[in-house]
Amino acid sequence: THLSYDASWPVRKVPLRCTPHFITYHLESKTYCLVTSTAEPTNEYYKFNGEDKELSVEERDERFPLPVQERFSVLLFSPVSWEIIPNTKMELEDWEHVTCLKNVSLAYEGTRSGLKGYIALGTNYNYSEDITSRGRILIFDIIEVVPEPGQPLTKNRFKMLYSKEQKGPVTAMTHALGFLVSAVGQKIYIWQLKDNDLVGVAFIDTQIYIHQILSIKSLILVADVYKSITLLRFQEEYRTLSLVSRDFRACEVFNVEFLIDNAHLGFLVSDREKNIVLYMYQPQARESYGGQRLIRKADFHVGQHINTFFRIRCKVGDGTVERRHQVLAEKRHITMFATLDGALG
Repeated sequence: THLSYDASWPVRKVPLRCTPHFITYHLESKTYCLVTSTAEPTNEYYKFNGEDKELSVEERDERFPLPVQERFSVLLFSPVSWEIIPNTKMELEDWEHVTCLKNVSLAYEGTRSGLKGYIALGTNYNYSEDITSRGRILIFDIIEVVPEPGQPLTKNRFKMLYSKEQKGPVTAMTHALGFLVSAVGQKIYIWQLKDNDLVGVAFIDTQIYIHQILSIKSLILVADVYKSITLLRFQEEYRTLSLVSRDFRACEVFNVEFLIDNAHLGFLVSDREKNIVLYMYQPQARESYGGQRLIRKADFHVGQHINTFFRIRCKVGDGTVERRHQVLAEKRHITMFATLDGALG
């Protein structure tokens, strides 16, 4: 329950008795949303009978080693006491795996205009290789209620606004200009939240398997598990989602992030070969074929698999720095990364 100062950083471990998969911070309620799973042995599985799936139950003796099934759940976590908020745990359906969790800012319809933060969840039903993959999009709002006596943390609760099965697995999500962006199967959809329902606005076909989507204003950066990155643009006034440029080389992408330096925008990619590659969109360059290809500007061999990036705005806290240097720093972002071997950079 106390901080440990034996490590390089002060560390506090919070026992969950389950496996955490995703975590995101909800700014308006000042709570964390956490996706966890527990493994349970099962003697059931789905098989395809020619028309539809059917549940099959295998009778085995007690010595038979049963396979395990992951049971996923969503819960709220309080940074005040660093413990799970009571009565907020929501179990997902059997065989349903969470593939992405994002705090998205969507256009808010209500007493006030503007954007509002919601928790968006993408799932996939893992039945078997013979059954078509389907998934769900779930959107939660975190509301304030009257706390239970003696439990002040219970003032926050989940309120499910939307839950609907999609035509494919929902593998990645983000937001752009107040709209929800989601990868469903081999398509990317733009949705508008209206009357607690998602209305389709635009879509575009993509490559093999989209596992990450990022956005800045109307630009959407898409990472494919085998086919590198693609840059898309959403035009709200025309309700169109169009291809701007992409990298035509085969690349097994681990993670992507934007690199911002004043008026320049770059795209950082970490791949399976333990490299960091920097791409830029420069349509005036001859090798870009009129902007169809992203230009590869730099690459570094790190020697470790980079599985996450983090971008924050630069800040000059030293008062002795000249004003013009402070102005330059204000329009720059620093992009940090972490590796699977436990390094930071």
